[in-house]
Amino acid sequence: MVLNTIKSSKKIYKALKEMGLEEDFYYLSTSIYPKERLKRIESINKNKNRKIIVSTQLIEAGVDISVDVIYRDIAPLDCINQTAGRCNRHNEGKKGIVNVVKLVDENGRRFADYIYEKHLITKTEELLNEFDVIDEKMFLKLNNKYFKKLSNYKDKSEDILKTIEKFEYNVVEGKFKLIENIPSIDLFVCIEDEAEKVWEEFERINEIKDVFERRREFLKIKRKFYSYVISVPEYAIKGKDILFEHLSKIDKKYYDKETGFEIVEDKTIIL
Repeated sequence: MVLNTIKSSKKIYKALKEMGLEEDFYYLSTSIYPKERLKRIESINKNKNRKIIVSTQLIEAGVDISVDVIYRDIAPLDCINQTAGRCNRHNEGKKGIVNVVKLVDENGRRFADYIYEKHLITKTEELLNEFDVIDEKMFLKLNNKYFKKLSNYKDKSEDILKTIEKFEYNVVEGKFKLIENIPSIDLFVCIEDEAEKVWEEFERINEIKDVFERRREFLKIKRKFYSYVISVPEYAIKGKDILFEHLSKIDKKYYDKETGFEIVEDKTIIL
């Protein structure tokens, strides 16, 4: 099951767990630190039992897992294509099935609208509503039709291109950003012994006065260090005076072992 937001993915995961099903459960999202995510992906591939995987769209690229059936919250068609690539990926001998659904929040707003431009979802819905079942051999024709629909959509990019043609690059900088700059906070998730050792080494390195030596020493642990780091958008933090740097073993309310980082609603400062 692939959801568009961490919030909706956690709700689905917890609801399924409460049903008392016998399948093995896995949860994947960026709220889980990278080392643990990789461990879960490896376990999914080794586990031959029936399993239920609940994930955000992080599985769309670079994640080598293969499943029989997918339920995907509505998204732009190219994202649905990426998700479909996890279905029967290892050619298990039978056709995989991808079900596209539309989830809305308590206010009736599509979860997809929180992260994708509305016209991308609208065009995808228009196209998918023409079919009950779409066979794989129709994918190419379907995608060509989708991108043709988008080519008829005029947005601010045309104005940007005209500005570039006039070499008015200072104007472009003010009008256009390729990636929206969303302020975030990096968290070091320290809930295992190895992470504790890495953190202690980081603190030692941080005390080195010589900046070049400090940089050289950090490069030695950089890969391990970032395998425990997650990034959380500031808007996900209720109290703006909250600072997260180090999630220790005793701070269980801030990090759930199954679903990862939990949004905090008090004004606690964790050091």
